[in-house]
Amino acid sequence: MLIVSFGVLTLQSFTPRVFATEKPPEFSDHLTAQIYNGPIQLPRFDTRDRIFREYRTLIRRAVKVGPDFAGKYSVAMFKSGGVGLVFIIDVASGAVHPFPGPETDGMPRGFYLLTLDYKVRSRLLKASWALHNEDGECFSVNGYYEWKSAHAELLFEEKTKGFPPCD
Repeated sequence: MLIVSFGVLTLQSFTPRVFATEKPPEFSDHLTAQIYNGPIQLPRFDTRDRIFREYRTLIRRAVKVGPDFAGKYSVAMFKSGGVGLVFIIDVASGAVHPFPGPETDGMPRGFYLLTLDYKVRSRLLKASWALHNEDGECFSVNGYYEWKSAHAELLFEEKTKGFPPCD
């Protein structure tokens, strides 16, 4: 049985990262070549995708809708107590991938007050969430990720001190 513990996410360091661009990327800068319209494959929760078994109903529902992200992927998000977990599923193979990538236990990272913005014709995914630092200050974070086969690559990140739910 998989047990996920949700608590306050803390910002470990507030060191600005250096990115290739000084402004957030646009969906139109990361277009996919085509939209998959072949048969949909469900994940294999008894073998390859076993670690995601606790979320199988949510994931299967997302896959059955067909691709809604990056041409051949479906996005499934689980929320509990304000924390969101995101799964990216390849509808052609049924393979499940944690977003933005696996943590040490293989599961996706949890994001507090997570919202997503993505398009079927773009590999860009924008994630917005809140973080608390060790002093109790709250930050709004916008992360811009490009999906690359089985993982997300962070392209740009904005952090702003203050976030309305923290006030």
